[in-house]
Amino acid sequence: MQIKSYFTGSAYRFNLIIYLIGLSLIVPIIFVLNITQFKLNAIVLTIGIPFISIFLFDFNSFKYLFIVSLFTNFFLFGLYFCVFMALSLIISFILINGKINFEIFDTPLTRPIIFYYITIIPSLINSSNIILSFYLQLNLLAIIILFLIFGFTLTKYEQIKKILMVFFLLVAIDSMVIIYLGLTKGGREFGFSGVVFVDYSVMVIISLLVISIFKRGKSLFPYLGLAVLVFAGLIFTQTRNTFISLALASLTIVIYLIFNRKGLNISAKRIISTFSVIIILVLLVVVLLSLFSPSTFERFDELKQESAVTVRSESDLYKNSLMTRLLIWDTAINAFKHHPIIGIGVYSFPFESAQYYTISKELFKDYVKGLSPHITYLAVLTETGILGFIGFIIFLISSIRLGIKSLNLASTEQQKFYSLLILSLNIYIFYSMFLSDAWLWGQCGMLWGMILGMSIANYKIIKNSKVDADIGK
Repeated sequence: MQIKSYFTGSAYRFNLIIYLIGLSLIVPIIFVLNITQFKLNAIVLTIGIPFISIFLFDFNSFKYLFIVSLFTNFFLFGLYFCVFMALSLIISFILINGKINFEIFDTPLTRPIIFYYITIIPSLINSSNIILSFYLQLNLLAIIILFLIFGFTLTKYEQIKKILMVFFLLVAIDSMVIIYLGLTKGGREFGFSGVVFVDYSVMVIISLLVISIFKRGKSLFPYLGLAVLVFAGLIFTQTRNTFISLALASLTIVIYLIFNRKGLNISAKRIISTFSVIIILVLLVVVLLSLFSPSTFERFDELKQESAVTVRSESDLYKNSLMTRLLIWDTAINAFKHHPIIGIGVYSFPFESAQYYTISKELFKDYVKGLSPHITYLAVLTETGILGFIGFIIFLISSIRLGIKSLNLASTEQQKFYSLLILSLNIYIFYSMFLSDAWLWGQCGMLWGMILGMSIANYKIIKNSKVDADIGK
């Protein structure tokens, strides 16, 4: 609403009313902040909700505001802030369009996600708190909303590029924050986005890897510089599992490029030279950090030490993340054994695990209670059983097949570039799911939804270009 700037007659009275309403809002805001003792969550809600509401009427701006929310590590009412932002995206979409265009559901992933959702419904029978399970399913609903809306509204590569650039910029800023904190404070640091930075950074590194294959000449240097910065930030997180996923995804991409280089118009020499440069840069970063900040590699050194794989007392568990995860996995496997077909209830392991542990009560309380299984495939199998697992695998395979199909259909260099980039990100997520279950909820879950949306949009762009080309003939 635009307030008029002149002060005569009815316009003056209108401005005065708006001014008085604005002043009156101070009272409830101060009241809320006072009774909540000015807690951070209360400040975010009282200030953030009116601010966000304004952007609801500008879908394009709200879309970028959602991307920013991926880097906010706020947990509100049992869900991450970005989940609420993703759910609000559908409201902004409806406000702008006046209705839901049913073409939004016309995607290659619609049937697989419907099938997956049907397969998880029976699991609710075994949930001791069906209402809470339904509430936590807002994570899945948000993922679906994201890939439907992004898949429908992204109609040009320029739009996809802008989203990626904003994401790259935020990861770069977070990398600088992490490096600074790591050098000044020491220890593990994750920046303002939280522990999900490890996955964000790898997504950027893989994207830059694809960019470096297609880019040539001096224009490549800024991307290589960004890759070094982000990789350095990743090292300061001292997260070992992520490097495994990065290595597996990179190896898969290299093998794919070697066998499909002719179709992509990429020479073997270029693939080898690109990866040689990247390996040299990685080694250079590692050497420099080991010289100037050797404490950065403390957790990696644990792999060489006996204490990293041996537990003589319960106090040793605190030092060994693998052993603490084994306790969670043991409880998850026990839960699966009790309900192998339909599971214990979708999104219910954190509050249902107390019924299935066989370890000591102290160990359960310290290392398992309230936590998720830490492996996507195990989480799906435990919570939704074999039935839900089949539905999930079908959906996951469908998303990867969509990427491969898009790459096979791509005819221009631009189409091939974006198809390979998006497929590479989905390949990383596939491997990462063996080491993390964060892709089912929260910040990583919302990022996955956005990438799936890009994959759908990319497929539609390629498909429509072929239709236009056939009409032109």
